[in-house]
Amino acid sequence: MKFSALTITFILSACSAFATSVNPVSVDPEKVTVYLSGANLYYSESVQLSPGNNEFIFEDVSPRLVQSSLQASSRNAVIMDVKYNLKYIEKPQTGTRYDRRILRLLDSISDLNFELKNIANKKDVLNKEKNLLLNSNIMKGLVPRDSLPLLKEAMNFLNERLNQIYDLDLKYDRKNAIYSQELQELKDRLAELKILQQEQIKNYQNASNMKHQIIVNAFSEKTTTARIDFYYFVQNAGWTPRYNLMATSADANLELQYFADVNQSSEIDWKRVRLTLSTSNPNESNQKPTLSTWNIGYFQYLQHSMKSLSNSRIELSKETITTDSYDEEVTEQKKIGLTDYIQVVQNLIRTEYEIKLPYQIKSNGDNHRVVISEKNKSMMLEFAAVPKLSNHAYLMAKVAGWEDMDIIPGEAGLYFDGSYTGKMFLNPQTFNDTLNLNLGKDKNIPVSRKKIKEKFKTQFFANDKIETRSIEIMIKNTKTMPVNFVIEDQIPVVKGSDEIVVELLDGDGAQLNEVTGILTWNCKLKANENKKIVFTYEIRYPKGKAISGI
Repeated sequence: MKFSALTITFILSACSAFATSVNPVSVDPEKVTVYLSGANLYYSESVQLSPGNNEFIFEDVSPRLVQSSLQASSRNAVIMDVKYNLKYIEKPQTGTRYDRRILRLLDSISDLNFELKNIANKKDVLNKEKNLLLNSNIMKGLVPRDSLPLLKEAMNFLNERLNQIYDLDLKYDRKNAIYSQELQELKDRLAELKILQQEQIKNYQNASNMKHQIIVNAFSEKTTTARIDFYYFVQNAGWTPRYNLMATSADANLELQYFADVNQSSEIDWKRVRLTLSTSNPNESNQKPTLSTWNIGYFQYLQHSMKSLSNSRIELSKETITTDSYDEEVTEQKKIGLTDYIQVVQNLIRTEYEIKLPYQIKSNGDNHRVVISEKNKSMMLEFAAVPKLSNHAYLMAKVAGWEDMDIIPGEAGLYFDGSYTGKMFLNPQTFNDTLNLNLGKDKNIPVSRKKIKEKFKTQFFANDKIETRSIEIMIKNTKTMPVNFVIEDQIPVVKGSDEIVVELLDGDGAQLNEVTGILTWNCKLKANENKKIVFTYEIRYPKGKAISGI
């Protein structure tokens, strides 16, 4: 049969079109991007490409991967296909490592049992022969008197035979002891092997008979070496933000220490991976909410529409909450400049912290603290007091320009001059222009508040009743240095009635918030200076009526 050149070319082309398979390769992720919920696992493997299609199988990937997120790429090849595959493998036979040794031990034990049985039988024969000799008529003296030579001959025989019997009996006892010891040693070894065999069987039963694979089909025009990169998303991972706020009175400085608690349960360990922490959350809906038609009408026709409108407003109120991190042993890590290995990348919708150090995070759900950053801000320290509610002064730190600190909601530990003072929840949505931090109470600054009885009076004017009240507040600075104080009190606020009127007669220099009725005094006290504040207000309302809340 003859083939044309065209036919041969076609056959060669067809042959090269079939994928060249290689043995499966076990892989580990090189880089992981951890989101607030979920993570991307990135792999990069060097492969040898042949002309045509090449198939590569990468094993030991996470069984938790989201298949729709799987992507692959290569610079020197065209990725034709990438897919996830679950391969069921045939488990090896169990116990083969110990079965033969156990069988050999059982044979040896059986042989020793036969030897011991043989010794017992021989000892039994010797014992019966000995009893027979000892119970003979000669030993009992039942012989004729004229047979003295016969007696002597019999006694010599008895003596010789009994010695032989005792020698054999002793020999068999020694063999019995040796065989019994060997038998016990074999039984002990057999018990050990059976335990090992059961452990192997148990491990076999617990072992997975599945292999989780990524299969990549790549096309190349020539023989070359290339790298195949692929990644996928897993749900069972994430990180939460943590903060330390370290305030020092010596230099009026606030240090924000920023770290993340990273955890994962992807069922594969992350070994020496480069971490990137992202403030995105792929598990949240990214769909822009859509307004429904706002219908109005009589109540019975509005129920369904109002329900839809409520759902729409709930969607509009959803917000993406992001987080960040810092390491537990802050002092030590600061010394070695750990934050120098972190690069911050910001775009329109997220912030990413690329950590250029290898991390190992096991798949056990435990939290691993990862450093993100630290920032310093100047602050102003002042004492605040609310004498109506507490007779203590509270040390407050005011931080302006907190917007550039990239704070996202998270728990923060508070420290002042190296001592732990408590914790708080940082939420930038609740901050004003200035971030106020409560650093703790000072029980050594006396604060008092009392009513001035002689100035408490009630008057009647026409149809009105007028109640006048005066309050005295006393504060003493027990420090050896001047301190700033903010003092707050209040007067009542009227709601729901035009007949009741509250008026501040004397605020003693206070700033009044007419909406809330809050009185605020800002003052600076010298060392050991006392401060007395007296404010007076009156309540006017129709006589004959009683009002509540005063």
